[in-house]
Amino acid sequence: IMVRVNPTVILAAAFIITIGVFYGWIFKPQESPFGKEATTLREAGEAIGLPIGTCVGVNYYDQPQNTTDQELYRELIHDQASLIVAENSCKWPATEPSDGVFDFTKCDIVRDIATKSNQIFRGHNLCWGVHNPDWLVNGNFTSEQLKEKLIRHVKTLVKKYGTDAFAWDVVNEALTDDQSTPTGEVVYKVSDPWYPAVPDYVELAFTAAAEARTSDKPLLFYNDYGVSSATGCTSHKSDMMYNMVKELLSKGVPIDGVGFQMHLYSGFPDAQGIESNFKRFADLGLKVMVTELDVLCSENYTEAEEEKEAELYAAVLAACMDENACIAFGMWGLTDLHSWRKASEHPLPFDDAYKPKLVFKALLDTLNGNRTWVSRYYQRHSLNNEKRVTSCDDAHNW
Repeated sequence: IMVRVNPTVILAAAFIITIGVFYGWIFKPQESPFGKEATTLREAGEAIGLPIGTCVGVNYYDQPQNTTDQELYRELIHDQASLIVAENSCKWPATEPSDGVFDFTKCDIVRDIATKSNQIFRGHNLCWGVHNPDWLVNGNFTSEQLKEKLIRHVKTLVKKYGTDAFAWDVVNEALTDDQSTPTGEVVYKVSDPWYPAVPDYVELAFTAAAEARTSDKPLLFYNDYGVSSATGCTSHKSDMMYNMVKELLSKGVPIDGVGFQMHLYSGFPDAQGIESNFKRFADLGLKVMVTELDVLCSENYTEAEEEKEAELYAAVLAACMDENACIAFGMWGLTDLHSWRKASEHPLPFDDAYKPKLVFKALLDTLNGNRTWVSRYYQRHSLNNEKRVTSCDDAHNW
């Protein structure tokens, strides 16, 4: 049986099919150039090769007396972070509570969390002039004795954790905050027990750490606050840090990178200077990291201030994403409930009930390739709607 089909019908059908295919291709949901949009900070960061970090408080992670909060805290850490660092449990009081007696119990907990959750473990810190045990601060040790104890402590921890640690903050917060010092001059702050008792303690700590590692890992970092931008109120201390690191490198001191803590405030106007700051350290051959970002907000937390906070977070993240030498983006916590700041200062991406704030959306959008929040930040500050802070004292924190 022969069926005769009208050629016009065939042409019409072909036309409809062609249009349908074309229409479907044009109007189907298009994937982001970054790939399928992620729904967590961890996923979004991993998609572009940028670890998203947070500190972990062991006392929050293990709360037998409050299992509800414990589970919420754990879930947040595991879902949102691909890099974790101990808030306090790898510092000197936890790891060497008595002279020459080491206890790795709490530091091990954070390392083990990272291992089990396929997260990166970052060490913090090996030497700091704050938060030291009484036996060390009040031991009336000579300069030579302090040097021996510093070298022993640094080498012991670096050897203990080996390549389990992606990086260590070898020295934390050594530089003065005094803005009256001559521009660019390197001045260490008085700190118990290291300075001025051991004038070259920074150099000693880095050298000891390098001698203790068996490969190019862990990376050895200097970490500080008040150094965020090459412009504005943080430029003075940032210049000092730049000159310190440059001087150390010229002496052959083994330093791999610089950590920018970035304890900022919601009106911080100098994010563009963060980009140039990262670049000048990268030009020295160093890696950089955002290590402890949080943002101080007023207790009168309006919708407008929440938007400012979100824009600032996005602008800092974009600066890191745009600098190849920036190898991690870390926050000092994830929920306002568990922060070194007060919950009423709203410093982190999730509120004190673990609900995502605009900060979370701004970070996720930015990681997924949407720079709307970043553009809003620069538009806001280019219009001079904010009072520019000329002195870090005016900011109360930076």
